Amino acid sequence: MNQKRKRLTKLKFALAVLLLPVSALGQGALAPGENHAGTIGVGEEDNWTLTADLGDTIVVSITEDIPNGQQDSAFRPRIRILDPDGTEVRDTFANVSISTSHVVAKPGTFTVIVSDSLNTNAAAYTLRVAQAPKSFIVPTGDEGGELTNGENHAGTIDVGDLDLWTVDAELGDTLLLSIAEEVPDGQPESAFRPRIRLFDPDGTEVRDTFANVSISTSHVVANPGTFKVLVSDSLFANTAEYTLRLAHAPKTFITPDGDEGGIIINGANQSGSMEVGDFDMWSIEAELGDTINLSIAEEVPDGQPESAFRPRIRLFDPNGSEVRDTFGNIAIETSHVVATPGTFTVLVSDSLFANTADYTLRLAHATKPFIVPDGDEGDEMPNGETLNGTINVGDFDIWSFEAEFEDEISLTVTEVVPNGQPESAFRPRIRLFDPDGSEVRDTFGNLTAIAAHIAAKTGTYMVLISDSNFANAASYTLGLVKLPPDLIVPATQTINEEELFSAQISVTDPTGNNSPASFTLVSGPAGVSITPNGSNAATVSWTPDSMVGPSTQVIEVQFNMNIDGSVYSDTETFTINVLDTITGGPAPSKLVNISTRGFVGTGEGLMIAGFVIDGTEPMEVVVRGLGPTIGIRDGVNGVVPDPTISVFSLTQGATVVSNDDWEVGNDTAALQSSFDSVGAGEILNGKDAATAVTLDPGGYALFANDTANLEGIGLVEVFDKTSKLNPDADTKLANISTRAFVGSGDAVMIAGFSIEGGQPLKILVQGVGEGIAGEVTNPLADPSIIILDLSAGGTVAANNDWESDGQAAEIQAASVAFGSRALSPGSKDAAVIVVLEPNKLYGVLLSGADGGEGIAVVEVFDINSN
Repeated sequence: MNQKRKRLTKLKFALAVLLLPVSALGQGALAPGENHAGTIGVGEEDNWTLTADLGDTIVVSITEDIPNGQQDSAFRPRIRILDPDGTEVRDTFANVSISTSHVVAKPGTFTVIVSDSLNTNAAAYTLRVAQAPKSFIVPTGDEGGELTNGENHAGTIDVGDLDLWTVDAELGDTLLLSIAEEVPDGQPESAFRPRIRLFDPDGTEVRDTFANVSISTSHVVANPGTFKVLVSDSLFANTAEYTLRLAHAPKTFITPDGDEGGIIINGANQSGSMEVGDFDMWSIEAELGDTINLSIAEEVPDGQPESAFRPRIRLFDPNGSEVRDTFGNIAIETSHVVATPGTFTVLVSDSLFANTADYTLRLAHATKPFIVPDGDEGDEMPNGETLNGTINVGDFDIWSFEAEFEDEISLTVTEVVPNGQPESAFRPRIRLFDPDGSEVRDTFGNLTAIAAHIAAKTGTYMVLISDSNFANAASYTLGLVKLPPDLIVPATQTINEEELFSAQISVTDPTGNNSPASFTLVSGPAGVSITPNGSNAATVSWTPDSMVGPSTQVIEVQFNMNIDGSVYSDTETFTINVLDTITGGPAPSKLVNISTRGFVGTGEGLMIAGFVIDGTEPMEVVVRGLGPTIGIRDGVNGVVPDPTISVFSLTQGATVVSNDDWEVGNDTAALQSSFDSVGAGEILNGKDAATAVTLDPGGYALFANDTANLEGIGLVEVFDKTSKLNPDADTKLANISTRAFVGSGDAVMIAGFSIEGGQPLKILVQGVGEGIAGEVTNPLADPSIIILDLSAGGTVAANNDWESDGQAAEIQAASVAFGSRALSPGSKDAAVIVVLEPNKLYGVLLSGADGGEGIAVVEVFDINSN
C-alpha cells in the first residue's frame, strides 16, 4: 500500500510539471550575485534552477522593476522553491519586493518558480540569489567582492537588492562589521534599515543583524575559511547609499585616505573623527608582561554641550582574541597586562554606532620610550623637585625616573586650587610601573594622592598621572622623593697626559631638609684626590703622568647622608680617557660611525652594507637596523615595519651575529649604555633591530631586510665603540659600501658618517649605478652625489659624472690603492675626493640625476695617506 502511494505522488508531480504554462519550461540557471531580469505575463510562471549542496544557505529576492516616475502596479511577486524531490520548501509573496531563504537539507537541483500571487497581473522583475558558501559574481555597476580590512567600502542598495562580499578568516580571528547609511547633509534619514547576514565557510548563517541607519556585528571564527557577507535592506523595500566597514583582528589593516588610524605613538595625543557607523583601527606592539593603558575622550568645543557620543575601545591581542571592551560617556580608560606578545589591534568607535564626534586617543605603554606632545606635560622627573602639570578630560601625563634596587620612592600629586575657588571634582590618580611594565602602585584621592614604593627592580619607572574618573580637568603639582639621593658625577671625559683633570661631584637632599653629605674616594688611578667643596659637593682632581696614556681610567666615589635619623649611602663611577701625547701633534682622525638610509627591498633590492675594519686590534661595534623609529623620530613615511639585521664575515664566510627585535636576545640595559657611549639616539620601537659585537679586523657585510619580507625605508648603522672610548686604539672603520634601491622623496639613499680626531681626513665618495650593471637587472642609470655638512649645514661637494671635475686620475689611483669599485671611462657613475674637517657629521645624498630610479651603491672610503 505504501509503495502505491509513493507511485501516485510521483505521478501527480509529473502531471503537474506537464500542465505548467509554456514559459515554465525554464528560464535558465541562477548565478549567485547576478541580477536576473524577467517578465511575467498574466497567469504565467517563470522557472529558474540552481544547484546546492547539503548545508548551503540559499537567499532569493525578487523586485518589480518600476519605470522611473511610474507607480507600483498591482503585481504581487511570489517565489516558490522546490527541492530536488519536488517538495515545496518555500512559498513567499508580498507587494513590490520580497525575499526568502532556505537551508539545504536535500542536495541537488532546486527549482525557483516566479509568478504573480494573484495570477492576474503582468510585470517586469529582477530576481537575485545569494548562495553561501558558493562563489558569486559582482554585476557590472553593482557592489561586492573581497573586503579590505580597515577600508570604507561604498555601496548602493536598490529595492530588493543583495550585495555580496567576502572575507577570509582563520581560527580564533574576530570579524567586526559595521554598515551605515550615508545620509546627505541636511537631509532626513530614509526608511532604509541596513541588514548584515554573515555566513561561515560551510554556508551556515552565524550572524543576522539589522536596525535603523547603522548597525554593527561581530563574530569569533570557529570555522576558518571564506566567509560571505550579505548586505540588504531588512524590509527589501528601500534604497540607500551605504558604507560597509570591516575590522579583522589580528590581520594587517589599511587606514583610508582622510581617515584616522595606524601605529599609536606612546604618549602622543592621537586625534580622530568618528562618523556614524565608523571604525578607526590602531595598532600597538607589546611584549610579555607589558601594561597597555588606553584612554579616549570626546573633544567638546568650548561653550558647546556634550554630544550623544559614547566612546568605545575594543582591544584585540595578537591572536585576534578580544581582551578588553570598554565604553562610557565622554571619556573612558582601559588597561591590559600582556599575556600574548605581538601586535595588538585597537578598535575605536561609538558604542551605539549612531553618533559623530571628534576625539583624542592616548596610549601609556609601560617600559617603552614615550613622547611628550607640544604643550603637554611629562618627561624625566628630577629627584626632589616639584613639577607642574594640567590634566584635561581623558588625559594621561607620562613621567619617568631611574631607580635602583631597594630605593625608597615617594610620589605626591596635588590639585592646584586657585585662591578663592572651590575644589573641583578632580580626583588625582598615580599609577607606578616598574622597569618590567608591572603596575606596582595605583593610588588616588581627593586633592592629593601619595604613592610609596620600595624598588624591587633596577631601571626606568613610569609614572602615569590622570583623573581617576577620566572626566575632570585640573592643574596639579607632582613631586618625587627618592632615597638614597642621586650622586651626580661627571660624564666621560678625555684628557691628555700631564693635563689636570678637575670635576665636581654633588648630592642634594630630595626631602628639602638640606642635610649635609660626606664624600669618599672608593677607587681610582694613583694620585687621584677628593676634596670637600661645601656641605653637598666635592672636587675630584687628578693629573696623569706621561706613562698613563693611552688608557681608560675608572674612578669610583661614595657619599653618606643622614636624613631624619636614617643614614643613606650610594656609589657611582665615571670614566676618564687619557690620550698618549708622546708622539706630539694632533691625533689622527677616524670614521667612528657609518650609516645608510635607503629603501629596503627584497631579492636584489635587499639592502646590503659592507664595511672594513683596519688595524691590529678587535673593534667592539654597535650595529642597528631601524624602521619604525625613523618614522616616529624623523617623520619618514613608508618605513620598513619590522627590520632584521645580520652581520656576515667575508673572512670566515659565516654569519657572526643577527637580531630581529632589539629588546630580544640582548642585555637591553647594557645595549642602551652602548647607545649612549657612542652617541646613538634612542630606539623608539621594539620592532627595530640592534646588537653589539666585537669583530676582528677584516671585511663584513651587514644585511637588512624585513622579517616578513615587506618593503620600506630603513636605516642601517655601524658605530665604533672601541675608538669612542679609546681614540688611540689601533683599529678603525675604513669604509662603508651600501647597495640598495634608489627612489625619490624619502626613498633616496643617504650615507652618513662621523669623523673624530685632530686632523682633516681625505675621503673618496662614489655613487655607482652603471658599474653594477652586471650584478643587478635594474641599475640606476645616472647617479648623482651631494656631500652635506650635517653639523654646520651646507653642501661640501657634489658630482654627477665622475670624470667631469678633473679628479679622474686621482679617483682611479685611490680605487686601486684602497680597494674601492673601479669606474669605467665614459660611465655616468659619480665620484669625488674631498678633504673633510674632523669632529663633524657628514652625509652623502645619492639620487638619480634625471629623477630616475634603480639599484645603486654608495661608497665612502678613508684614503688618508696614513
